[in-house]
Amino acid sequence: MKTFRTRFIEFVSYFFILLFCYASISKMMDFENFQIQIAQSPLLSAFSNVMSYGVLVIELAICILLIFERSRKIGLYSSFVLMVSFTVYIYMILNYSEFIPCSCGGILEKMDWKTHLIFNIATVIIAAFAVILYSDSKRQEIFKSVSLLLVLSIVSCSAIILMYRQSEFMIKKENNFTRRFLQHPITEEKRSNLQINSYYFAGISKDSVYLGNYTAPFLLTSTDLNFKATKENRVLPDRYNFDFKRVQLKVNAQNYYLYDGSVPVIYQGILGNHQAKTLSLGQAYFSQLVNISKDAFAISTYFKDSEKQTLGLLNPLQKNPLNLKSGILGKTNDGIFDTDGQLHFDPLTQIAVYVH
Repeated sequence: MKTFRTRFIEFVSYFFILLFCYASISKMMDFENFQIQIAQSPLLSAFSNVMSYGVLVIELAICILLIFERSRKIGLYSSFVLMVSFTVYIYMILNYSEFIPCSCGGILEKMDWKTHLIFNIATVIIAAFAVILYSDSKRQEIFKSVSLLLVLSIVSCSAIILMYRQSEFMIKKENNFTRRFLQHPITEEKRSNLQINSYYFAGISKDSVYLGNYTAPFLLTSTDLNFKATKENRVLPDRYNFDFKRVQLKVNAQNYYLYDGSVPVIYQGILGNHQAKTLSLGQAYFSQLVNISKDAFAISTYFKDSEKQTLGLLNPLQKNPLNLKSGILGKTNDGIFDTDGQLHFDPLTQIAVYVH
């Protein structure tokens, strides 16, 4: 029995040394990211600077205490307190937090928060059992150890709850300019390496993603949604006698469009067909263009009469193709910078939006 008790205490001590050493080293290797994760915590945002250093110091100090036999008992008590604190923290994240932040780094990053909770509860149990075994076999000594563990548990829980309440008060009432990021705004499903950085999104359909390329402006690349099958379609305009500066490609439904606003020309082609025919010639210069239907466009252009950027509609097949809406954007200074923005179109609601 004595041999089992000694071996079990040693095993638990080595386990916590390995756990805390790995955790602290992985945090130090990516310390900036660790600080950001603490700052985005819904429970500890206000104490992110102190906590980021404090956790590292405590984990390394516990490792040192567990190495030496004289201080091992204190190290086991400290391990118990730290794991109870982590367990309460995760429980509050899962049940009382406004959102669930990213998980820890390292090997524990593969665990979800519920698995974290189960893992931490298990470590609390083995730490408590090791402390009890460290005591003499007398009932009085065991009772003292159990009582001390209960007191430490209450203190740890109270400290985490107090920090949570104080952090929420400081963030919401006495804002210290800690910025919280959007949680999981993008979840990666698949990835494809394009090798070069000159691609841009030209459009999307139910089964394909279309890309243009600034270094190969007459090349339309398509890939399926699994990023496995890639096709390249070279666009051949019916006339080339223009001094293009920045040609762009856009895909809408079964058609693609090629244009350069510095040249008043728009080409239209059918997906899968190399030939692109002139749809609009000499009707409008523009800085931005979005396709709102098969043969109609919303544009932004500089209107000389009002000396400012102006939104308008371009319908190449109509008798009066250009309809400028000079009253939409208000001029306050030069008419260019103060009216600058991005033109978008939502095909579902059929609404053009200018982010100004």
